[in-house]
Amino acid sequence: MVFSDGSVTGFGSVAYIRWKLVTGKWWSSLVTSKSKITPKNRITIPRLELNGAVLSKRLKEFLVMKMDTKFSKIYHLVDSSTVLGYLHKSDSKLKPFEGIRVSEVQTSGTFVDGRLQNWYWVEGGLNPADLCTKPRCVSELGVNSLWQKGPAFLEEDFDQWPVKRDFKTGRLVGEILPKAMHTVCLTTDDMSNVFKDLLEKFSQPQKLFRIVAYMLKWRSSHRRQPVVPGALTAADVQNARKFWIRFVQQEVTEEMQKSASSHNKSDTHGRFRRLAPYQDDDDIWRIGLRMREFVPFTEDRKPPAFVPPKNRLTYLLMRQAHQRKHSGVEETVARFRMMGYWTCEAAKLAKVIKRSCVTCRILDQKPLHQVMGGIPQEQLINPVA
Repeated sequence: MVFSDGSVTGFGSVAYIRWKLVTGKWWSSLVTSKSKITPKNRITIPRLELNGAVLSKRLKEFLVMKMDTKFSKIYHLVDSSTVLGYLHKSDSKLKPFEGIRVSEVQTSGTFVDGRLQNWYWVEGGLNPADLCTKPRCVSELGVNSLWQKGPAFLEEDFDQWPVKRDFKTGRLVGEILPKAMHTVCLTTDDMSNVFKDLLEKFSQPQKLFRIVAYMLKWRSSHRRQPVVPGALTAADVQNARKFWIRFVQQEVTEEMQKSASSHNKSDTHGRFRRLAPYQDDDDIWRIGLRMREFVPFTEDRKPPAFVPPKNRLTYLLMRQAHQRKHSGVEETVARFRMMGYWTCEAAKLAKVIKRSCVTCRILDQKPLHQVMGGIPQEQLINPVA
């Protein structure tokens, strides 16, 4: 029998051995004990009692290895249901301090029907390991004392022991809470302000696309539309990109409609009429009606989508095109159009972005040249032949 306990001053374990006499009674005696002082840093009582349980397990292994006697049964007794609660939890659900110690105890034991075998609870007044954790008088450790012989129930059959296997099943200190997912539903009459705030909050277009992709995916799932479960797909991000383009094009929708090509060219009087805009199947305004079937210089092989020149998204897209290689104005504009976008005064915007780019300032900095010193007089007077 190995008892363990912990307190604010220390924690320890004490081992007893018993055997059955010819008369049918049991005889018990102290074998060994081990105690340690509480560390300087503050540790909670449950953690100290858990340390005592680990010490109990190590003391048991030491006795089994060093003694020639073969034990028929080995019992661990603690006076804390919290410790038993720790030992019946998965170490992966506990913090490192508790998880490491619980894993060590569970590795040396066996589980049957979800119960750790041979670990029991006993009342605190019957736990001799309490003597290891607090200062005691010598008179309390004399012959036939609780310390020398153990509690009186050790001289009885196991069926009559006042022990329990119940343990604390609630949440314990050091237990990691499972991640909870909360669904927040935002309802508003005008969602345009929400997306404008997103534009101002984030500086990476890809981040904006992914946020809206999750929003669209959530909306589709609640409308019972077919949705691919799991992470975002390329199609989800592409749909979000189209959404943002349609959102920023709301500023110029009226002008685009005036500039759209028609059979009667006299009706076309918008300021974008020279761009030959048209609206595709996704309700996106694109530039170049005559090349609508195939465009070789864009990634999606479609005419570039028009984005307003003074819009925040246009600025972010142009900066993204510039940051790929930190190249000059012309190459930045070309890459911007290869990405599938077109805007007025693109070169002017690219120049502003390049001037404000810290990386370009460093790369374009002219290196210093070492100024050569004067030629010695001896070399000038006596030239080498």
